[in-house]
Amino acid sequence: MKRVEVAAITSRGLVRAGNEDRVSVFGWLAPREMTEPVLLTRATSEPVLVVVADGLGGHQAGEVASEFAVTALHTALPDVVADPAQAFGRVHEDLLALGASQPEFESMATTATALLITDVITLCHVGDSRAYYVEPGFVTQLTTDHTEPGGALTQVLGGRPGREVVPQVREVDSADCLRFLLCSDGLHSYVDAAVVREEAALESSFGAARALVRAAFEAGAPDNVSVCVVTVWLEGERDD
Repeated sequence: MKRVEVAAITSRGLVRAGNEDRVSVFGWLAPREMTEPVLLTRATSEPVLVVVADGLGGHQAGEVASEFAVTALHTALPDVVADPAQAFGRVHEDLLALGASQPEFESMATTATALLITDVITLCHVGDSRAYYVEPGFVTQLTTDHTEPGGALTQVLGGRPGREVVPQVREVDSADCLRFLLCSDGLHSYVDAAVVREEAALESSFGAARALVRAAFEAGAPDNVSVCVVTVWLEGERDD
């Protein structure tokens, strides 16, 4: 048995006309525009999945690609548990097939960062959305951005046919209580790392998510911004 608490929020920001980010927690799909985080809690022995995806701006139907990815991963949760990289690869191939079958979806693509919580904690990642491990006064990036110098993405789900996708998969050492931050580049590209370190470690998951998005808005929020603050208590921990 484990208890998982997630504070999730996504917004188009202050400049973009729409939101190409998508956030899904426990199979719940966040609305495209939120003014406050939603706090979700689950005590379960079943697998838990949290996903942040960012449809590529300037590409056709980025918002369709990101929603397709987070929905497909939750729908195929047993496959994600069995082999996260293979599940990501299947989403990639399905996005390519959808783009080939409908001209309006041609070349659509998305990043995706997924936190899978079973008896172990696993991250699977493609693109430049990120996952961090958080402790008071300490934040470390767990994912590696798939980018070239200058920021151009080298890996996405979907996009142009013929481009190989090799997701980053890593297990995180278990502890009694763990905190993670998943976010799109609308946060980490515009908010100073010291601010992220301070706000992500706030005691309240809800307060941390709200403070992080407010920091993005204070920085001008030129891009869509999505944040999931995830706190995990593993078996045998306190239930308060």
